[in-house]
Amino acid sequence: MDDGLRRQRVGSFLVLEAECWATAHDCWNLVSDAKPDNVLSHRFHEGARFEEVERAAHYRKALR
Repeated sequence: MDDGLRRQRVGSFLVLEAECWATAHDCWNLVSDAKPDNVLSHRFHEGARFEEVERAAHYRKALR
């Protein structure tokens, strides 16, 4: 997120809107991800009552 938008509750508002939309469409979960070293994102997710499910490594093999 742009530093100028931090601490203005923009992210919290977007999560709330996503929750409302998902609930209205019979979704059971809202998922998100964050890179392991993104401490600010982890704090945000925890504050928004997300629970960490797992950490994963993503692999790629370039062919060109």
